[in-house]
Amino acid sequence: GLMSRSGKKELDALSKRQNFECKGSRIVPKTMEVKEICRIKGMEFKALTTTTNDETTYYQAAAELQDIYGPVIFNQLSDRTILLGVLPKENFSDRAQIQFLMKTVRSTSATGYLQTASTFTEGQDTKIKIEQDFAMYHSIIKASGKMLSESEGAGGTMGNVWGNLVKDATAELQKKINTDMLTGAAGTYNGSSEDALLGLQHLCASTGTLYGKARASVTALQGQTEAMSSAELSLKQLRKAIRLVVSGSADAKIGDLFFVMPYLQKDKFLQILQSQNVQPTLSSRAGFVGALEFDGVTILPEPDADTDDVFLLDFGNTKIGMKVAPRLEEVSAGDYDGRKAHIKTYFNLFSTKPKNNYWMSGFSTA
Repeated sequence: GLMSRSGKKELDALSKRQNFECKGSRIVPKTMEVKEICRIKGMEFKALTTTTNDETTYYQAAAELQDIYGPVIFNQLSDRTILLGVLPKENFSDRAQIQFLMKTVRSTSATGYLQTASTFTEGQDTKIKIEQDFAMYHSIIKASGKMLSESEGAGGTMGNVWGNLVKDATAELQKKINTDMLTGAAGTYNGSSEDALLGLQHLCASTGTLYGKARASVTALQGQTEAMSSAELSLKQLRKAIRLVVSGSADAKIGDLFFVMPYLQKDKFLQILQSQNVQPTLSSRAGFVGALEFDGVTILPEPDADTDDVFLLDFGNTKIGMKVAPRLEEVSAGDYDGRKAHIKTYFNLFSTKPKNNYWMSGFSTA
């Protein structure tokens, strides 16, 4: 229809503020033009030069700065650590080393005697001093000033980039320590070097040195180990390990013992239980729930353990001595615009009764 001149002026003025325009007597949507870079409600679209996924070939910031992606980085790596979390910790912050005393040889003076005996000969036991150096582990982080500043802008809605780096570095440090304790080779991870902690495989061995002393001479420092030669996990073998630890010279307590095994050996243990469960049932549910236990000993599935290993550990005497708990410490970045730091810790594994620990290696993994 026809429109008055004053009405058209009012409509033209309104269209300047709205997403439509007046063409003659018709009202039509405005044409939206997306230029090479435009901002719509804080979101920035950038021109791509290629359709590939290679970050070096298109105009976008690093993944930590998020761009137009979702505000979460989905971690594809397992950060789960079991042993490091459950092992008891003992405070050695006021010591230069982990230090304790051990009695290794019993006195021979205890004996029967006659009423008319005229000679009383004393005996002598043997006590030794034990010292274990601390291991030094850290995880290093670094971020440029530009990255730190960009994380605060519209494209940086991931939050505090520095805080995320600290969180990731902490998880990586825990993973490294946990893995080294479980899989560090005997002879290498023997506690004699600051950059390699005392691993369980060396602690449970019966040869070499421990705490700087030859185990051939000080037999009280010998752990217990057994090669399984690809045998299947069995309840008989697990009972054997418990018996040798509980009835041995170091007299472990059942309540302090824990089996630590990989998930594969845990499944084999469950299969043994399943094969013995012959009770008829009308339930459609199968399998087992709850914490695993065998003959009063808790079983801890550990993702970082070698798939053919099973450890029996005495948590009453096997612990982590802490000199410096994990802490964030800034370090010099040199001539660099940004921040650099590391999360460091001084600690080591130790056992006041090495014989209370048993390592079974070489189980079947088929």
